[in-house]
Amino acid sequence: MLNQTSTSHSAPISCALITGATGFIGSWLTKLFLHHNIRVVAFGRKPWEQVDPQRLAAHELLTYIPLSQEQLSSVPKYLEAAGIGAVQLGSNAVFYNLAWGSSGGLSDLDVAGQMGNVLASQQAFLLAEALGCKRLVQIGTMEEAFTEAYLPLDFHHAPYYNRHIIYAEAKRCARMTLKAMCSSMHCELIIVNQSHIMGPLDHRDSFITATMKRILKGEPLRFTPCEQYFDVVSVFDCVRALKIIGERGQPQAEYWIGSGHARPLKEYVNILLQLHATAAPVEFGALSYQDVRLDKSVFSPELLQRDTGFTCELDFPQITAELYTWLQTGQVITHLD
Repeated sequence: MLNQTSTSHSAPISCALITGATGFIGSWLTKLFLHHNIRVVAFGRKPWEQVDPQRLAAHELLTYIPLSQEQLSSVPKYLEAAGIGAVQLGSNAVFYNLAWGSSGGLSDLDVAGQMGNVLASQQAFLLAEALGCKRLVQIGTMEEAFTEAYLPLDFHHAPYYNRHIIYAEAKRCARMTLKAMCSSMHCELIIVNQSHIMGPLDHRDSFITATMKRILKGEPLRFTPCEQYFDVVSVFDCVRALKIIGERGQPQAEYWIGSGHARPLKEYVNILLQLHATAAPVEFGALSYQDVRLDKSVFSPELLQRDTGFTCELDFPQITAELYTWLQTGQVITHLD
């Protein structure tokens, strides 16, 4: 939904170039652009025959290029072979950099691998510049907010542990690297972070999804007090926001895609329990919470709303109901209009 009072002027995207296009968010973003008849050049590590057809399927406006992040400098050669030049990319091409590799999961604590991602982000910016893209949209992570809260801590007195910190710190490093490059680039940079993204075809082991699976199996539910603030956004709202940011986001802006209704995590769990009752025992406070707490303001989408007029359309009960349908039946309910 677009706020009609927004003063931004939309510039239709002529072509979207998307790294990480076979991932959860990247595949839905690809499908959104194709649904709106916008050409997509999609990059993924897998050969086409190994790509999950539920995530990406052949389309006349889709060009899929299988390559790793380390091979981004070879993209012009692949585009030439595919017959895609300046005319096909158009005057308002936007490069979305979602790819972020790892050897054993994003939070595998592989420092060298994470630094490789930083270098790949730099290459993505250079590639976007070389191809004449209007802007690069760099995708961050919610975990960066936790990292910012970690950095001032005295670890002699605050022995917290978060397995995502190495990954998130590399994301922060990529952010700083790209911002430092801006002054010498014609390609505009926009950085986007987002609250927790949920939806069908998500195979990640996230807290909410894992909790729903345990409810469905009738397993006991043991939690921390769940008093920390949290925020959930539908993947369909997320990709709509990314499209609108590509069209009307402000150069050098740093946006947060959020619902605008962050709440204590316990409230999300209670909504799940109301929608999907379980006879299994539920214990809040059975586990200790050993991590930093984020202020509610961290999840604010105020700047995004102000610059683009974007607001989320799907609330948590609907998100979780449709996720439940997918987990139980495999049916995917989509919202791409």
